Amino acid sequence: LSKTPADGHHIARRFERLEALQSVLSSARVPCSRSEFRWAKQTLDTRAFSGTQRTKEWSIFVPFANIFNDALAPNAVWERADSGDFRVSTSTSIAASSEVSISYGPKTNEKLITSYGFVHANNPRDKIAFTLAESGPAGMPPTIA
Repeated sequence: LSKTPADGHHIARRFERLEALQSVLSSARVPCSRSEFRWAKQTLDTRAFSGTQRTKEWSIFVPFANIFNDALAPNAVWERADSGDFRVSTSTSIAASSEVSISYGPKTNEKLITSYGFVHANNPRDKIAFTLAESGPAGMPPTIA
């Protein structure tokens, strides 16, 4: 499974990109430690939302949005209203002290773990890519390259 998501190659690349971004900030003389940089990036990533409305793309930073957890079967939805407001709503009652969950979008566990720090068991969006080699001599079945 070399060079597939299963060998961690893609996850390692995500962390390499984070290191590269921190390097750019350092060269621009933006002083921050590695842990401060990761905290800042996670803070932005977990509160940033984007979408398309009437063919116009938009992005918005929503403080406190990280109180909503991601779920495969969320009990609430988020939207950006025509007024520009960010709204979370549900069509059913949610009991007091119950969790309000939204969908972070169709994300694989690789994306979830590297961006948000968690995975979903039995994530239907999970995938693994691999290449089958040609049949070997004497009609042997293909092997995973």
